[in-house]
Amino acid sequence: IKMSEAYVEILSARQGNPPPGLWDHCSVHWNGSIYLLGGAENRTSTFNDKIYCYHLKKQVWSLVGTETLKKPAARIGATACVRKDSIILFGGQTPNGQLLNDVWEYNFKTESWLQRDLGNKGFPSPRAFHCAFYRSLDDALYVLGGKLKNGDSNDLYRFRFDNEIWEKVRVAPHSKLPSPHAHAAVALTSDEQSLYFFGGESMKGKHDEFFVFHFAKAEWDEVDVLDGVSVPPMRGHVLLNTGVSLILHGGSHASSHFYEFILAEHVWRKMATKGASIFARDNHSCAQVKVGEFVFYGGERDFNRSITHPTNLEILRVYHFRHQFNHAQSRFAQMLREQKMCDIEFLVDGKSFPAHIAMMVRSPQLASLIESALPNRKITLPSVSAAVFQDFLTWLYSSSLDSIHDIVVLSKFAFEYSIFDLVSFCVRSFRKLLNARNVISLFIQIEDCGESVLRLIAQQYIHENYTIIMGDSSNVMLLAKHSSLLQELMLLSRQDKPLSVSDAFPSLKSVPDNPSAVFKHHLSSLYKSRSGSLSDFSLQSSDGESFKLHRAVLCGESEIFLNLLAGSRGKRNILINCKSPILSYLVEYCYTNDIRNKEILKVTTLREIATIAHAWMPTLEDWCISVLLEKVSPKNALDMLVVCQNLKDLENIDILKQVCKIHLSEHKSPIELAGIIADLLAY
Repeated sequence: IKMSEAYVEILSARQGNPPPGLWDHCSVHWNGSIYLLGGAENRTSTFNDKIYCYHLKKQVWSLVGTETLKKPAARIGATACVRKDSIILFGGQTPNGQLLNDVWEYNFKTESWLQRDLGNKGFPSPRAFHCAFYRSLDDALYVLGGKLKNGDSNDLYRFRFDNEIWEKVRVAPHSKLPSPHAHAAVALTSDEQSLYFFGGESMKGKHDEFFVFHFAKAEWDEVDVLDGVSVPPMRGHVLLNTGVSLILHGGSHASSHFYEFILAEHVWRKMATKGASIFARDNHSCAQVKVGEFVFYGGERDFNRSITHPTNLEILRVYHFRHQFNHAQSRFAQMLREQKMCDIEFLVDGKSFPAHIAMMVRSPQLASLIESALPNRKITLPSVSAAVFQDFLTWLYSSSLDSIHDIVVLSKFAFEYSIFDLVSFCVRSFRKLLNARNVISLFIQIEDCGESVLRLIAQQYIHENYTIIMGDSSNVMLLAKHSSLLQELMLLSRQDKPLSVSDAFPSLKSVPDNPSAVFKHHLSSLYKSRSGSLSDFSLQSSDGESFKLHRAVLCGESEIFLNLLAGSRGKRNILINCKSPILSYLVEYCYTNDIRNKEILKVTTLREIATIAHAWMPTLEDWCISVLLEKVSPKNALDMLVVCQNLKDLENIDILKQVCKIHLSEHKSPIELAGIIADLLAY
């Protein structure tokens, strides 16, 4: 699914007092201007003590703060954050190698520096190449890690501006912290409730550690990456927050790639950019202008074994398709929580579980039971507890489980009903759970339950750790009550290693690593079989053709349909004011989040689809804009602007409009471009 579109623009203007190439410097944005401070100039030993200001609209460089008598020493490896109308500068390293822990405040309006009193004795030790950020929720500067006199650090400090007191943040004792590091990067989430951390460098080399800090719990967690590309270890990079994703750029792997981490999916992707080519570099700076717009400067670039320092500002603009991040699977889970559009009821252990047929027929066995139960729509499952069935249901709707009530019974139930991705999840969880002290008691539980897959995992573990396990007297005492199992384990220790899970259970071989892929495959299968007996709704085109589908799938993809059909189970069809070819695209997208052969769709067809999607299915509207973006070129940008005008009511049409303007600006002067836009508005 298209999630974002990214464009790079080079600002080569050097009017006024431009800076030299800088590295290990800082940059911030304030009131329409980019401010550069600190750093070293080119490959010389000259450290910068000036502030360079670039006015984005006027495209002119200037020196500011030149009249101030008191200012911080020239330094590299410092950090700068914006607080209200000021820059807060912390730490760094002087030309003679001295590490600093001073706090300076530069006022944008008065263009003057003020050194902050360090206050109490709880301030951090001198450091450089650390991370820092300002958090408005508690009006505080946070400092993380960095290079210290005797090594690297992973401590976190806070400076409160209300009382000018430093304090070391007390992290929850069970937290796993990032390694001591320097040259890492952090990004604060939009709600300021969490902080993401990536990479860095220590005596052990470069890192690829990826952590998140939760302020409410004062707790670090490793980020669970579910799928996607592999991000290499790096240092001297930047980490950006777009609101719905994180973006990594630069670093010592000398790549110009942008890596995007989709927060809703926990997946890394390589993000392709259009427009100008951006430099590969490290030790550069990045300032956020607004949501989705970032300005890069400087750094060190290794080009043909020669170190260069870029002197152009580079702007990255990231446009997100908001509706595409609202996944059908999460909407199904929400409908289940709110018990909307439920069309089947399971009675388990005296408890009622409303659900959706479209989700439950993932299991062939449940599909057969459901067909037999129609039109009563009630099914009793006697062989499982309510707690285990709740876990089973949660997995079907979300492809995740925070905890498992009974892993042995859940694995057996999932295998019996052919939900093999859940079985694989149980296998992974069971392997983490196993140790020499609990394996025998779990093995006995498995034997009593008659479960097969986890039994094999336990056998493998016992085979590999037999001496340690049998050396524990408590295990021997447990086995004394189960003589047949004791005999089996003794034989197991003398046999070859048991079969692997995939060899013993071929049905688990083809389970995708990413559980959400199973959900997508299921919806695609439903699309192919939507004319079957379990389809309960139809959409009718203006030329009289009817398209059968599942009401729950339709409502899961579109909140518009959900609001219209909620509470009206008797309604069996809706007339959509479009011709059948256009409606067929809407139905296909509803199930697959894509349309086949989109490359050959004409712009006029896409415009018709987008118009209907705007009324009925916002995710398809975003999809149409993303496909139109792929078709924009300097040759057709003017025609595409006309399309934008025809589709001006679409929520994200400005993305397409901005891209058309970028293409036109390559061949038109600003005056010509303004005239074209004025004519279109008049039209």
